[in-house]
Amino acid sequence: MLLTTTETAVRGTGGVSDSGSVLYVDHPTRVGIACRRWSGKTDSNDMVGEYMGEETLYSQLGGEKGVRMLVDRFYQLMDELPEAKGIRELHPPDLTVSADKLFMFLSGFFGGPALYVTEFGHPRLRARHLPFPIGVSERDQWVLCMETALQEVDVSDPLRLTLLGYFRRTADHMRNLHPEPEI
Repeated sequence: MLLTTTETAVRGTGGVSDSGSVLYVDHPTRVGIACRRWSGKTDSNDMVGEYMGEETLYSQLGGEKGVRMLVDRFYQLMDELPEAKGIRELHPPDLTVSADKLFMFLSGFFGGPALYVTEFGHPRLRARHLPFPIGVSERDQWVLCMETALQEVDVSDPLRLTLLGYFRRTADHMRNLHPEPEI
């Protein structure tokens, strides 16, 4: 996320330095604090550039090709694994649109082009998933498909563990069916 100086004052997490570099702190696509050259333009597509001393998760995954391979394998597994039957039934028969949207979202989320935001606006992940009954079982099925996809597309262990952390937290946040408390 690019933070302007106004947002910096409010959030206290980063901003534009005097040299024109953009500072990031605690963003999911960067480890620690990163700086990158900024053209001064506000179009998000112009903001994708070279990082100084740090790679985005997007580039570590292999850019567009790597993210597409991960997403395609994820949806193939959802279609193939009997253990993923419940989560598969929540999706349309043709997974093409779902795969394209996940690819677009992950591209931006991992520090690449903000394709999803450009096309659809703010992701509002939880709000977009509220119409679907998502409980512990659905969460675990989704994570199983993603974890298996990460292993099969040969993502390095450190990167795989980082991504799994994000995916697990996000999948858990999508839950809207909660078990009844025990009495």
